Amino acid sequence: MRQYCTIVLSAVTRLIVIVTFPTLPITVDSRKRFLFNRRTLQPVNIEMPLRVYDGLVDKCDQASREYVILKNALLVRRVIQQDRVAEICCSLEDADKLMVLASAIYPDAVEYIKRAIVDSLSSD
Repeated sequence: MRQYCTIVLSAVTRLIVIVTFPTLPITVDSRKRFLFNRRTLQPVNIEMPLRVYDGLVDKCDQASREYVILKNALLVRRVIQQDRVAEICCSLEDADKLMVLASAIYPDAVEYIKRAIVDSLSSD
C-alpha cells in the first residue's frame, strides 16, 4: 500500500509537522504559500530582466535560502533584444519561496516568478 504524507508548517510554533496518511498526496501549507501536489521537485526556469533581479537581490537577506537561490542564477545576454536577463533554475518549492519573498520586498519580480511557475505547471 502506498503511503503519502502531509507536511504542515505551523505559523504559531514555526515547526514542521509530518503526518502520514494512506491516501492523501503530499502538500505544503505555510499559510503564505501556494499548495502543490507531488510537484515540489519539478524544475522551474525563472527569467527576469537584470534590473529586476538586481533589485530583488539587493533587498534579500544574505543569510536566507532565497539569497542562495538567487545567487545561483545565470546572467544571459539575449541576441534579439540586446538586454541582459537573469535565468534562475530551481525547484517548484524554491520558486514558491521566491514568490513569497518577492511579494513582500520587491513586487516587480512577482510577475516573472508567477509566469515561470505557471509555465512549469502547464508543461506536464
